[in-house]
Amino acid sequence: MEKIVDFVFIDTRPEFSDFFRPFLPELIRNGFSCQVLSSKELDIIFNSHVDLHKAEILSKTKVVVTTNETKWTKYFPQSKKVLLGHSIFMRDTIPSPAVLDNPFFADFDYYFCPSVYYLQWTIQALFDCFIFSNLDFRRVIPSVDKILIPGGYVKNNRQYDTRGGAKKISILNKTKQILFVPSVYSPEHSGHIFHSHGAAIIAALADNNFSAKIICRPHPTDRHRDYVLRMVEMFAANKNIIFDLQPTPDSSLYYESDILITDMSGFAFAFASATGKRPIFFVETEEALKHSRFMTLAARFGRVVSTHAGLVKQVSKQLAVPDMIDDLEHDYLRQTLYEKFNNVKSMVDDFIAIYSGTVLSHWTRLPLC
Repeated sequence: MEKIVDFVFIDTRPEFSDFFRPFLPELIRNGFSCQVLSSKELDIIFNSHVDLHKAEILSKTKVVVTTNETKWTKYFPQSKKVLLGHSIFMRDTIPSPAVLDNPFFADFDYYFCPSVYYLQWTIQALFDCFIFSNLDFRRVIPSVDKILIPGGYVKNNRQYDTRGGAKKISILNKTKQILFVPSVYSPEHSGHIFHSHGAAIIAALADNNFSAKIICRPHPTDRHRDYVLRMVEMFAANKNIIFDLQPTPDSSLYYESDILITDMSGFAFAFASATGKRPIFFVETEEALKHSRFMTLAARFGRVVSTHAGLVKQVSKQLAVPDMIDDLEHDYLRQTLYEKFNNVKSMVDDFIAIYSGTVLSHWTRLPLC
């Protein structure tokens, strides 16, 4: 008799697979059976009617995990459903799935929240499911409490570096690195400037002939967009500029860069936490006024500039003297980014508890009904 699978991980987007692959070996080492299946594979299994027995057994999986609120969880009506965060930070101004008419966010039982800021957004997003959803949809939302779990961000776990398979960018010893990591492009989100300002920002940095490599890493979701490919071609002749278009980069890119520039990517706070260095946020003044909480944090833990001249000046300063966060502020940032929970051991303990039906003391039960 075929055994029911303990954990199925739905790999909806390859660029997000490094959010769960670091801890899979540990779950398996603890005796759990795990499968990673793409959304395409699930559609074939459940819709082709070739192997109905396999589909029936798979539908009884104990725990289903994914990084995105999508329709494929419907194949697992009897399973506990877990949503991993796909970032360490979520701006409070990012629209919730319900506001964007996505009905799947409320389908989960457990929500990992990699930081205090992600926790705040998740709570609001869950309540939005009731505020913005139509009556028919509200009738089918299970009237059970939701469980919020701190942590879940292990994608840059150093223990996983040797197993990740990402190509490390080769930089000569003592050559400094300027890393430009814009946020994801989305018509519903504001703050993204790479499609409109990216080329000008890279050119402004290149024109100053800094004694550093400029590494541009577009958001993985955007790496094949037309405007990115045009920029790659535009700067192909400049050997000092590198575009990293890997779906999941080697984590040394983040840990070893001397300067990080972004528009409004929450990853900047992960960089600040890991290195103690202040990131640079390029946000035009009009845009900054729309995101008061985010900009308060950006100014507290980083440096904010709004013009190309201001950016070049700040980069020059940080290349000359490292711009470090003081110890008290650094400790506070690491606490708000749930450093003690964002590791493989903590996540494995959480998943074992989810499997067994145990509620751990650091979890939060959110009653919605």
